Amino acid sequence: MSHLVEQLGLVDKQPFTVDLNWQCDAVLNSFLRSLAAPGSPSPNTWRAYAEQLSLFFRFLIKREKTWRNASSEDWMVYYRLRRIQPGSLQISSSSWNVFAAALRRFYEWAKQEGHLKYVPFDYTTKLSPGPYPNQTSHILSTNLKERTRRKDIKYMTEHDFLEIYLPRIMATKEGLRNALFVRLLFRTGLRAQEAATIKLSMLPDPDSIFFKDLNTCPLTVLGKGNKERTVRVPKSWLRDVRRYIEWDRADAINRRRASRLKRSADINDEDFLFLTSLGRPATYSAFYKMMRVAGDGSGFSFKAHPHMLRHSYAIYTLSGMIRHMLARQTVPIHSRSEAYKRMVYDPLRVLSRLMGHASVMTTFIYLDYVDEITDMIDISNDCEGFEIDERALSGEQTE
Repeated sequence: MSHLVEQLGLVDKQPFTVDLNWQCDAVLNSFLRSLAAPGSPSPNTWRAYAEQLSLFFRFLIKREKTWRNASSEDWMVYYRLRRIQPGSLQISSSSWNVFAAALRRFYEWAKQEGHLKYVPFDYTTKLSPGPYPNQTSHILSTNLKERTRRKDIKYMTEHDFLEIYLPRIMATKEGLRNALFVRLLFRTGLRAQEAATIKLSMLPDPDSIFFKDLNTCPLTVLGKGNKERTVRVPKSWLRDVRRYIEWDRADAINRRRASRLKRSADINDEDFLFLTSLGRPATYSAFYKMMRVAGDGSGFSFKAHPHMLRHSYAIYTLSGMIRHMLARQTVPIHSRSEAYKRMVYDPLRVLSRLMGHASVMTTFIYLDYVDEITDMIDISNDCEGFEIDERALSGEQTE
């Protein structure tokens, strides 16, 4: 197997396919290798694409076809099998759309590389809101994707997080580490995978003179699509991280070094911030399971998961920025530059940048929840509201 991996030139977390006879589809594996490029999807998406395409290609084999001579009729039959027909093969509309994205990307790549002349689906042109008011743009779409009904966002209020959820997290094994992890998600809006892969060298010094008179410090992470973005991390969190590094994390490293189970792949393990009790990098799946179990024991009517805390950050931050923007309207303007900044300031665009959204249209959904959060903050006696750094509120550059 190691010889095969070396022969294929695979990188870490890159999927590849072999059949029952250990034969490879060179074109498919070449496509999977092409995903490991700047601006491409994350490794989790690579795996999802590989799984979805492999299932479809096996379906084609049963129809005595290959991906080279597949037609629109084939994927329509596949659609009815996976979405319409009841049974164990039925999937959700969102899962189907993952397959649709994988199929489109593969066939467009194959056509571009000269492996076929036509793609087995049709294109349509849709109008989409542009980056500026009263502006639209034309987007080339396909007839593959299924239109999905937008679901209500599930988020956790600050009261529930601080008073109910966080104590449950602290009571788990590796409680200090786990509490730091969920606090980071709640206060920065980081994706769980982004937070899990933070390294010590990435952490800013909260006591640096560069961050004097600020509540937060900039933290640059590698986000979705291998794109860097900068978020604001509370100084209080960074100082608490020092305790974890000096205590629990140091003990974990000592246990790993004392263990006889050492492998060459462990050389860089100590670079990661969040480690297991045995000194290995903590994984997204482990954090997900821990958060789900803690949520189940908290009496919530919803299932707690990492992305819920990202939603919470977005809603609270947007609410705070809008309230701050409205409050500034009563403050006199003393310069033209100040007047211009106030005129063009857009909380949605600031939040979109902080969240790492590819399009501000993705951020619009949070507007529906601003009034709900504002009302809770106004009537709450034991919650001071979400702490947001003045720099983030003002829309100044956070990079």
